[in-house]
Amino acid sequence: MSVTYRTYCKRAPKRESRKKLIGSCFTKPVGGLWGCRGDEWIEWCKKECFSLNKWKECFEWKLSRGAKILRVKSIGGFAHLIEKYYKQIAPRVGEIDYLAIAQDYDAIELTEIPINELQKGFNRKQLLKVSYNFGKFLLYRLGTHGWDVPSICVFNTDKVKILRRWEVE
Repeated sequence: MSVTYRTYCKRAPKRESRKKLIGSCFTKPVGGLWGCRGDEWIEWCKKECFSLNKWKECFEWKLSRGAKILRVKSIGGFAHLIEKYYKQIAPRVGEIDYLAIAQDYDAIELTEIPINELQKGFNRKQLLKVSYNFGKFLLYRLGTHGWDVPSICVFNTDKVKILRRWEVE
């Protein structure tokens, strides 16, 4: 099944391949091409009154058949993500290493379940399963802060095929 995504932006790209610098910011990648499976992002922006005048165009796209996507579909998947891609940046402080993920995958997608559950934070039972490391513990507690809606971040935009563009009303 081929999934279609939408990206709202100032101006839709004129060509399909655009390399974007990827960085880490605790629980969320910085850079990349962000998209949603529907209109979740623009609906969230309207609800939060977030930069509505900024989103002038929308483009719809899909990933090529061979794209490697790290899909996080559960709290357990998010816990595994932290265990595998944790990077300590200072004593007792760490972040998810999105540069390492970008070497292994073309994109990362968080689905609705971890977004909704993790924004509430882990419960005590879930935290007891965490190997005690304060930096990892902090990431678990932060959950998906910054991932406002279920979305995908594409690291390798060569895998993106633009389907259509339109102006946002």
